[in-house]
Amino acid sequence: MNNKKIVVSHPTGNANVRYLIDELALRGMLSFFYTCVAVFNGTAMYYFLEKTPLKEFTKRSFSPEVKGFTRVRPVTALIRVVA
Repeated sequence: MNNKKIVVSHPTGNANVRYLIDELALRGMLSFFYTCVAVFNGTAMYYFLEKTPLKEFTKRSFSPEVKGFTRVRPVTALIRVVA
């Protein structure tokens, strides 16, 4: 049995990263996932954002299985957008 855990970090969490963290979580190998902004499919926040001018944030959606592993830094994203 593999007891190694992996930490993944990506500012926006593109499609490749989403597939990676989903697979790592499924195999029990994901320690943490660090990103700027994360919205989780099927949550109230996701449906709220989908119907507002802020729906751009739904592009940062991830599967609910990785929610417990995810750490966000939204201030970093806000600074990037303002800059």
